[in-house]
Amino acid sequence: MQELARQNRLEAQQLTEERIIDALSALAFFDPRSIISWGPGGKALITMSKDLTAEACYAIREIIVLKGGIKFKFHDRHAALMDLARIRGMVTDKSASFHFHEDLAKMSPEEQKKRVAELLEFAASLKVSGGDDIIDVTPEEEEGEDGV
Repeated sequence: MQELARQNRLEAQQLTEERIIDALSALAFFDPRSIISWGPGGKALITMSKDLTAEACYAIREIIVLKGGIKFKFHDRHAALMDLARIRGMVTDKSASFHFHEDLAKMSPEEQKKRVAELLEFAASLKVSGGDDIIDVTPEEEEGEDGV
């Protein structure tokens, strides 16, 4: 009986895509107004720690107790949204999560050449805003030997 209970606990702790999505969703869509409220006088009401939901606990990165109250820092909502978008296949741009030096060091020379070519192609497709004008960063065609 104890072995079965232990097995169930281990299965519940396993990292699954569904659990990752649930945790990231809690970060991405957390509304701080669900635990903090304030009015015109500036006095804030904060939900007691024993009453916080699991989603609120996920979203809180840091709690700082000050003389005049409590300061909350929350996890990065944008990062969580981007991670969710990547999991769902909504973001496929390889350069969005590419760590140049770390990733290249793990690649074979052939893979490195291919990846650098992909990055250059991506960079060439960018249009950079220069105020009212658009600056095209597409590389110019190389001239042939006859100067054309």
